[in-house]
Amino acid sequence: MFLKKCLAVLAGFAAAGAAFADKAQQDGGKGQAPQAPTTRMVMVKECVPETVQCKVITYKHEWVDENVRVCRMVKVPETRTRTVVHHEWTTEMKPVVKKHWEWACVEETKTVYRKVTVCKPVTHYVTKVEDRGHWECKEVPTLHSRLKVALGNLCPSHEEVFVSSEGKGGKGETVSSKCEPCIETRMVRCWSPCKVTVQCPVTKMEKVTQCIPETKTCMVRKLVCRETVCQKPVKVCKPVCHTETYTVCVNKPEYHTEVRKVCRKVPVESIETRTRYVVRCVEREVAVEACDPCAESHLTAKVKELMGRARGLMSHKKACDCE
Repeated sequence: MFLKKCLAVLAGFAAAGAAFADKAQQDGGKGQAPQAPTTRMVMVKECVPETVQCKVITYKHEWVDENVRVCRMVKVPETRTRTVVHHEWTTEMKPVVKKHWEWACVEETKTVYRKVTVCKPVTHYVTKVEDRGHWECKEVPTLHSRLKVALGNLCPSHEEVFVSSEGKGGKGETVSSKCEPCIETRMVRCWSPCKVTVQCPVTKMEKVTQCIPETKTCMVRKLVCRETVCQKPVKVCKPVCHTETYTVCVNKPEYHTEVRKVCRKVPVESIETRTRYVVRCVEREVAVEACDPCAESHLTAKVKELMGRARGLMSHKKACDCE
């Protein structure tokens, strides 16, 4: 839509430019520059006075006698009857319940607990250490072998004996005597221990004290509430109804006619001559300012340029077939 409007404006400029260029060429062919008009006719709006005869209605106040119906309230006495209720105090005897407390022996049933000692079997566990070992045969060194180890090489089986020979040579000699080899070890039966901790149940008779409930009847001295009914005078307020007659002044309307002066508006017609201003279109001759030829040539060049752009846009539109 916007493109259409632009094309229409450019086409208008192009047409105006073409007309202006054609006229310039025609005038240029004669060898004279075209002369612009010095005056032109213009339509001007002016206010012109006009006399008009018009009809005017005015109102004036006049006092007129008029019959008016007036309502007046009059008080009229009227007798009426009504029922009145008033209260009176009277004395009446009413039964009243009185409560009083007194000491009395009352039979009560109580539950008493009696202590009884009874022997009961009680089982508890005792921790014991038992030896669950066995006999074994072990090879043990003998006393001789132990002495041999303790005393070193001084074995009793190799004894050296000193023999003196004073009678023969005068010097003594040492003579060693050998015995049979001794037994080094012997077999002994010994016990191999294996200690185990065992929980053993032990049952004992223990004395246990129990509380056995028993029901007993006994007499107890207590405060007992007793009720007594007696007559007591009581003041009572009772309503009493009676009828009474009274006089009331009632307002009643009374209507009568009076003559009063009333102000009324009376219309008065008159014809007046008035002047009004009317807007009218009047034709006038106005002087036109002279145009510069250089400006006209510049305008012609601009119009030609716009025409070229408009032709290019038109050709582009036809080629693309778009708005």
